Amino acid sequence: MNNTLRSGLLHADHSESVAEAIDNLGRNLLTQNHAENKLLVRLFFRAIDARDSAALYQYVSVDYLDHNPQFPNLPSGIEGLRRGFEIALGAWSDVHHEVLDQIAEGDKVVSRISTYGIHVGEFLGVPATNKRITMSGIAIHRIANGRLAEHWANIDQVGVLVQLGIFPCPPPA
Repeated sequence: MNNTLRSGLLHADHSESVAEAIDNLGRNLLTQNHAENKLLVRLFFRAIDARDSAALYQYVSVDYLDHNPQFPNLPSGIEGLRRGFEIALGAWSDVHHEVLDQIAEGDKVVSRISTYGIHVGEFLGVPATNKRITMSGIAIHRIANGRLAEHWANIDQVGVLVQLGIFPCPPPA
């Protein structure tokens, strides 16, 4: 019996059955895992904001799978993520992610985020506009062995293109 389980059983209320104590302990450990997973995602966003490409190797698994890569024709895994990161660093400055909401369930963390930055270099064929851009989206990360293993995202790409002046602003309703 591991120390955490033993400690949980020893501190169980005497009116609680052993099964209830184990169930409560399991819920507490799961809550702790969820908190750790949410923190991992927040630390990953902070590393991006700090322009720290070396931190990718600390937070991301080698065989990372990005289901919605921002940049086409990059290799899979952490190498593709690193190269995408370098492209983004050349296109954006003063990047900041704000985590507005976060939900953890099982091995996944869902984050509703707003990202802010200044468009200072070519981005997907669009030359620098020096405009301050706000991008909103939902990111889902799967965690395995304490690292980000998979990523899905939905980003308001049309909103970004409107802010960059590529698409006309829709008329007010």
